[in-house]
Amino acid sequence: MDQKVNDDEIDLRALIATLLNHWKLILSMLLLGLLGGLYYAQSATPIYKTNSLIQVDKKSSGISALGADVAGLLNAQDGSAQTEAEIINSRMILWPVINQLHLDLNVSQLKDSFLDKLLLKKSSLVSHTDNGVGNLKVGLWLAEFNVPLAYQNKNFTLTAIDSQNFKLISPDGTEFTAKIATASRFKTSAGNIDIQVTSLAPGYSYKLSKLTPAKALENLRKNLAVAEKGKQTGILDASLTGANQDEITHTLTRIVKMYETQNLDKSSAETNKTLEFMQEQLPKLKSKLAEAEAKFNNFREQNATVDIDKEAELAIKVRSEIETNLRELELKRAELSERYTDEYPVLKQLNMQIQELKDKEDALEQNITRIPEVQRQFLELSSDVKISNEIYLNMLKNYEQLQIVKSGQLGNVRIIDLPINTYEPIAPKKAQIVLIATLLGLMLGIGLAFLKSLLFAGVKDLEELENNTDIPVIGVIPHSPRLTRLLKSKSTKIPLVEQIEPEGVVSEGFKSIRTHLLFNATKTDGNTLLVTSAGPGIGKTFIAANLAVAMAMTGKRVLLIDADTRLGHLQDRFNLPNINGLVDYLVDDTIDAANSSYMIQTTLYENLHFIPRGKGHSHASELLLNGKMKALLDFYRQFYDYIIIDTSPVMGTSDALSIGQLVDSVLCVVRYDVSNVKQVNYAIEKLQRANVKVEGIIFNDAKQSLIGAYNYHYGYEYKSKNS
Repeated sequence: MDQKVNDDEIDLRALIATLLNHWKLILSMLLLGLLGGLYYAQSATPIYKTNSLIQVDKKSSGISALGADVAGLLNAQDGSAQTEAEIINSRMILWPVINQLHLDLNVSQLKDSFLDKLLLKKSSLVSHTDNGVGNLKVGLWLAEFNVPLAYQNKNFTLTAIDSQNFKLISPDGTEFTAKIATASRFKTSAGNIDIQVTSLAPGYSYKLSKLTPAKALENLRKNLAVAEKGKQTGILDASLTGANQDEITHTLTRIVKMYETQNLDKSSAETNKTLEFMQEQLPKLKSKLAEAEAKFNNFREQNATVDIDKEAELAIKVRSEIETNLRELELKRAELSERYTDEYPVLKQLNMQIQELKDKEDALEQNITRIPEVQRQFLELSSDVKISNEIYLNMLKNYEQLQIVKSGQLGNVRIIDLPINTYEPIAPKKAQIVLIATLLGLMLGIGLAFLKSLLFAGVKDLEELENNTDIPVIGVIPHSPRLTRLLKSKSTKIPLVEQIEPEGVVSEGFKSIRTHLLFNATKTDGNTLLVTSAGPGIGKTFIAANLAVAMAMTGKRVLLIDADTRLGHLQDRFNLPNINGLVDYLVDDTIDAANSSYMIQTTLYENLHFIPRGKGHSHASELLLNGKMKALLDFYRQFYDYIIIDTSPVMGTSDALSIGQLVDSVLCVVRYDVSNVKQVNYAIEKLQRANVKVEGIIFNDAKQSLIGAYNYHYGYEYKSKNS
């Protein structure tokens, strides 16, 4: 259980360390996201919104004059908010607005550069009006542009030739020229192109396109939203979004007013049709009434007095009521048949009612036939008069009322609020965009950090390093931010640790390695030490120089040799000249080891001497094999307690292999999160195949947060022995 918890803690620390090691990458991505968000928020075209409120009442039309039943039937199926919303979105409403405001004409300035896009301002937005399309602030106005169907939805290019002439390039590359402020027609195989440019500033080019009705409607509907405000309120909220605040306000105003006009026209049309039907039927009803009265009067003259029993009177009365209702319904059916087909629900219901009344009338016939003939005729004739009179008077009354209604005819739609300019964009939400972009940049940086750590994983764990190489880690040099800054500074001489941080953790790291070497020196006679690495940039020269200083400070006589025959620069650590060096000795056959003391340079440290690299040589590796290097080391072993040699990386040259066979010990430098385990293993195996034994590994630039107790084992060991 404790082991599991400890492993979890190590993993967490490893994750944190990975983030800290790649803080520059993470910060760069964060700043990139921030800058990207700021750019988008600044350059993105603001989107505005305007809205209008419309009240939809229950429909009232001329059909109500036919009777409450039919009017109720019609209103029950019409006038819902959803229905009216669909009407607003219909071609009947939108297409006239598109035509009036030339919304089927797209015009945009061609922007060729990043700066143009960045500096695009509101003032350059194109406006659509009754008089054309354009923006006079940028010197463009297009009064007319019509193209054949083959060219619709395709881009034309409009360019000013000079202050009086322009050039129009068709989608297929054909060029046309014409004068500004003059209506022009260009003939093509597909049809005529009509254009009138009233204003065009020189030096600008524009992209033009004439949209098909379907495309223009699609574009408008995409930005138009109509929905009921609340449930069953009868209030419609119509809104329109776009980049030009003035234009969307003007366009939406046109749409709602067009809807209001169409609604009124529809109501007036229904009233007019009903009046026309009544004007046609009134003379017929009046004539029928006169005929019925004449027949009744004639019957009365021929039959002076007729006694009517109650049963007969009741039967005839019921039949009279049925007949009255039947005639009224037939009139209603006749009027509605002029507008709707027989499949219309209202007509179907009327036909059913008419049939029911006829069935009732047929059922009464048996009772009526039992009434005496004279009585029956009297009642029927009097009933006809009554029915004809009621129908005629009722229609006449409704006709007069409808005439009054027509004079003040209103639709069932009322505009509550007209659209207004807010000048407050709804998008983009700049603060949110910047925040989201910054967070995305941060997440990308973290992701790249982990990906880099996964794909290019350097050594971070000491135990892993020892387990994979089977070579012990004899010392750890902790990371020092101060030393790192100084090493990267081009204006500063490359420092030694003893000069900068004599009591720091880095200095203690070298002292710990020194303790290890001194302890092992009592067990062996060897005093020559080679410092190398798998590849460049690991810090082997830094290790060799500072280790030599640490050894010399104990009173040991130390000779430091720069054997990196190509890129060696150890002299910079001690501020010494690169003259009379090792390469010079190796190429000069006239000088032997006994006479090579001229190469030795003194340093600021009493017991530390130095041999520089000398002049470079194209065949330096071969020089190390001629025996002079071995002779040099054999000669100076008698004068120095330790000879420390800095040589080139193993994977770059064969120098380390050659010198490694001449020395007593080889140390391999591994750098935290830079050195790859596979590379280190390959370098060690390469040395071992050349019969060169690697005594230990020095772990350089280690982050103390990951090393933990393993790191401080060496420091504790050193302090214990010297306390």
